[in-house]
Amino acid sequence: MTWPFSTLNPVGLIVVSFPKELCNYNPIIVDDGIICLGGLVENLKISEIDYFPVAPRAGHIGFVSLVVNDALFLGSIAVYTCLSSEQKIRLVFPDRVLPNGRRINIFHPTSRLAEQQITDAVISKLNELFEKVAHGGMDQALSKN
Repeated sequence: MTWPFSTLNPVGLIVVSFPKELCNYNPIIVDDGIICLGGLVENLKISEIDYFPVAPRAGHIGFVSLVVNDALFLGSIAVYTCLSSEQKIRLVFPDRVLPNGRRINIFHPTSRLAEQQITDAVISKLNELFEKVAHGGMDQALSKN
């Protein structure tokens, strides 16, 4: 078993990696609120999905935020239409442009499985919202009930 190690990424966030044996295959909060996400991602629990529409431009239709496994909030995920995909949408995870022009990721899924689970959850939520709009108008769709 290897020991945990940490790195400081260019944005200033501390990323701590633990062996999956220590994480028990589920995210846990360790000292000082650091989140350990080691282990399998077979059963991500995606909840509290909120959609924020924008005026459509170049396929960009809005942003989503969500919570993963009741432990990690992810926000500012852009939603784009994608005609070449079966799913009809694609998610673009936030990045930052450094003064030297280099782009760095703020966060993103580390496996296709995790990305697919997040995308499927967002599609399900969008379908639910669009169904509400079709049957009850925008006011009903935007209500939390």
